[in-house]
Amino acid sequence: MAGTILVSGLSTGAYATAMVALAVVGVGGLAAAALLPRTHPTATTTPDTGPPDRP
Repeated sequence: MAGTILVSGLSTGAYATAMVALAVVGVGGLAAAALLPRTHPTATTTPDTGPPDRP
């Protein structure tokens, strides 16, 4: 939001363009978050055999 204020005086419509760009980035982030997997990874069922052998 602060960047939109910084560019607002550069030209006519710069504030609106900056807000639209900010909205596009926000919607892109929301879409990326929606595509994340919803399940948690399952734990492996490998038995614990103790400390590793030393050569």
